[in-house]
Amino acid sequence: MVLNGISGRIMVDGEQILGIMPPVDTLSDEDIASVLTYITGLDHKQVAYTAAEIKTVRAQPKISPTDMAAQHAALAAKKIVP
Repeated sequence: MVLNGISGRIMVDGEQILGIMPPVDTLSDEDIASVLTYITGLDHKQVAYTAAEIKTVRAQPKISPTDMAAQHAALAAKKIVP
C-alpha cells in the first residue's frame, strides 16, 4: 500500500472512509522501512521492517485496488494497521 498507494473505500478502526493515499515509491527502501516500523508502533505492537523486505515487495508486480483493500483488511484484522 505504501509503495503503490491506495484509493477508494476502506475500513479504518471500524469506520468506512473514502480517500486517497498517493504512492511513495520514490522513497528509499531504508526510508520506507523506517516509516512503516514507526507507524506500526503508534497504536499497536511495533513491527520492525527492513530495507531488504521493502526491496522484495518492490520487485513484485503491483496488485489491483480490490486486492489492495483485501490486504488492508487482513492487516487490520491482525492489528498491524488501523
